[in-house]
Amino acid sequence: MLHFGAYLRAVALTAIFLTAAHSLGDTRPVIVLSRSECHGPCPAYTVSVFDDGRVEWKGAFMVATRGQAVGFMTREQVATLIQAFQDIGFSRLNDSYLKRCSSERICVTVVDASSTRITLSQNGTDKTIAFLNEFAPPELVLLARFIDRTTNTHQWIHNQNIRVSPDQRRYENNFPEDLKSQPTLLMDVAYHQGVTPLMERATSTNSDWLKQALAESDLNIADEAGWTALMYAAVGGSAETVETLLRSGAAADLADRNGDTALIGAAAQYSRPRVIAALLAARATVDRANNNGETALMWAAWAGSPEVVQILLAAGADACRTDHEGHDARFYINRSLKVLHENSTERPRFERTLEILHKAECKE
Repeated sequence: MLHFGAYLRAVALTAIFLTAAHSLGDTRPVIVLSRSECHGPCPAYTVSVFDDGRVEWKGAFMVATRGQAVGFMTREQVATLIQAFQDIGFSRLNDSYLKRCSSERICVTVVDASSTRITLSQNGTDKTIAFLNEFAPPELVLLARFIDRTTNTHQWIHNQNIRVSPDQRRYENNFPEDLKSQPTLLMDVAYHQGVTPLMERATSTNSDWLKQALAESDLNIADEAGWTALMYAAVGGSAETVETLLRSGAAADLADRNGDTALIGAAAQYSRPRVIAALLAARATVDRANNNGETALMWAAWAGSPEVVQILLAAGADACRTDHEGHDARFYINRSLKVLHENSTERPRFERTLEILHKAECKE
């Protein structure tokens, strides 16, 4: 007969075993999202969601946080994510949308594009779909974005300690969350919390989508970085979109959390004269500085945009104004010229920009 003390020990060991087994079962994620590398600035990573709200990150390429990190969300958010799978009929979709084939069985794909894999694990079964955005149903692309936003992946994609400065010419690989970095902005429209349909449409050339979003979205609402639809359009969209938003009542002089305005963001891109002119016509403040004391003129000089520099000077920009480091627009264009090869095809426009600035008079 089993001794009573031994019996209690056996019961305790069984309980420990069952608890451990349950814990091991919980180590399987219910949702996994993976994005692959591409020929360009595409973040590659895997994010896993567990039913208790734990979020595990594994960064591989073009992300600020490489390796593992852990985050948390509520069980209600997990349930909302799972419901989103059900809403689009995830289990009934194809397992792959990596290519598109015609009725003649001629298939095409996109070389060096970033692909996405989503896995849902429920009731002992797994369903995985691999896809390219170009070939996937729109609801699948939106599901991936919803997972990113809900799990807050961009906290690991970005280096929160880096800000773009005209004192440097290469910054995209550091993925700063900065309005002036167009590659980051075009990527962040898929990740930011608070992004509206209008912000998403602002970087598109589809005018019908834009009109529909205008009717459904608050025009001047900002996402978590302080970016508005106008800022998205000024940096990553078309001049026509900028003009449409301004005619609809978009505020031209709002600033994000770094103090950058749509005008500063547009000036940092090479030669967007029509966008700059539209913003100034809508009463954007020409010499408004960001938190570093940098103005649109400094960024236009950095980008080597002679036509934009002329427009800004004609609107009253001060060529001799300095930032918090004591640098003016001429300093930054000289810095850009130093890193350009003597035979670079870009040198003439930078030299032309410098010539314009040298002729400009300082404001009193």
